[in-house]
Amino acid sequence: MPPLLNPRHDAVAEAIAAGQDLATIASTLGYHPRSLTKLAQRTDIVDRVAELRGVLAVDRRWVVSQLRAVFERAMLTASAAGAEKPVTASGKEAVALKALELLGKELGMFGAKRAIDADQLLKLSDAEIEGLIDALGGPPDQTAER
Repeated sequence: MPPLLNPRHDAVAEAIAAGQDLATIASTLGYHPRSLTKLAQRTDIVDRVAELRGVLAVDRRWVVSQLRAVFERAMLTASAAGAEKPVTASGKEAVALKALELLGKELGMFGAKRAIDADQLLKLSDAEIEGLIDALGGPPDQTAER
């Protein structure tokens, strides 16, 4: 992640990552303590701090990629063991099935549908909106009746 577009915000992230307390940061950078507290909770600031600290930011994409990797490894192991010994549901296939279950839940494929909060939609980037449209089956047909 490159530095934040607002240099003052990036300075806040750097100070937090360095371990400075918010009161010190507020006085040093000229923020009101309450506004700095709110600013420090913004997603872009939190992500930048995590990057500066070298911490892996766990998000939906990362979880999905890890679940896919577990599924693929489990299925490779299951197919490699195919002729030698049968793999049962208590073996590697169980791992693959659990990974698929978790992926399906994350993608809302079964179970209760997740509500969409309009405020969350307004915060999405263009790329995230395009991904959401793709996940929902693409843009609506312009000729279809509503």
